[in-house]
Amino acid sequence: MIPDECMELLNKKAPNYTEAEIDILRKIPEPEYDQELLEFLEAVKLWVENNKKPEFEYFYTTINREELSYERLSAEFYTEEARTFFKYIENEKFVSLSTVARVYSRSCGIERMPKAYGVKQLSSMNFEYPIPYEKLKICHPTQKVRLLEKGDIVISSLHSDGKIRVYLVNKEPKEDITVGGSCYIVKSQKVCPEYLYLYLQSETADKYIFYNSPFIQVTPSTINEIPVSIPSDRMQELARLTFQAGHNTSQPIQIDRMNEFLREDKSINSEEHPFQSLMIKELLGNIKMEKKDLIQKLLSDDAKELISCLEVGAYKACMILCGSILETILLDWLSELENTNYFVDDDKMQINLYGVIRRLKEIYNPSWNSEANAAHDIR
Repeated sequence: MIPDECMELLNKKAPNYTEAEIDILRKIPEPEYDQELLEFLEAVKLWVENNKKPEFEYFYTTINREELSYERLSAEFYTEEARTFFKYIENEKFVSLSTVARVYSRSCGIERMPKAYGVKQLSSMNFEYPIPYEKLKICHPTQKVRLLEKGDIVISSLHSDGKIRVYLVNKEPKEDITVGGSCYIVKSQKVCPEYLYLYLQSETADKYIFYNSPFIQVTPSTINEIPVSIPSDRMQELARLTFQAGHNTSQPIQIDRMNEFLREDKSINSEEHPFQSLMIKELLGNIKMEKKDLIQKLLSDDAKELISCLEVGAYKACMILCGSILETILLDWLSELENTNYFVDDDKMQINLYGVIRRLKEIYNPSWNSEANAAHDIR
């Protein structure tokens, strides 16, 4: 792994290294190549020089010379899958990330810091909610560093399996924190940070980075050129809700708020906006999973209250609570199935527990018959 102090020097925009900095760069370890890679390179060399095709499995593609970019010499960039991907993003309006956000390294000036100066740093191994302040290492940067603020997105430049690690600072930090030397700070300017955070974890962003930077190092220029689909206001609102539901925030989400989004028709033309359409489905799927987890927690809390009633002999209160839980869960289930808010106090929508059980039994007949009978017993 490349030391943080080396990463800071490698990320300099116009590197004019001093002798001291060159000594630091000498700390970068020599790459280690295993025997399998060396044999592969030798086989490729024989293929190119002697037209001797290798015995192992391989793939290759033929391109015109004018298609070759010396800034993109990775084989992945020229595969059929990559070509299909880039045609895909051409069908929708994408802009480069640099038009909606700014990317910064942790250094923010040439001001020298005293030797005793220390500040905690957030690295990819500490991407947790809430921020685990007690786990953060203290670094001693020689130059002034940029401190994290609420709304900042941290991207780790080291990635495995073709994916980047992303973290959204969703609260104002309680202490001064910077990022590790192998991380970058993204400050969203034209879209909400929750959307950009979720977007950067999307398959589109993953593929773009993999095709353009298939090695361990992700550069600021690669991040700046990530194609971003400009979201609608409703998409941004959905992103805020998804993030709030899936992370430890100070604003817990209510089930009726989730239902409001799940019931709304947010479908768009998938041919005109293929990515937006897929992302909406993904976000709604995430909200459904978070809703399921929230309901399970509520049921667990109610079960504890039921046990307390039983232990003191409050049987009538226990049965009333059972009926209340049953009615709430079944009403919510039917509301989701029929895309109707049966909790609203409206004469046209009034429905009693008997009617809910009967309707669900009709929908899931015969698989739900025994459950329906048990529900009627509780009713």
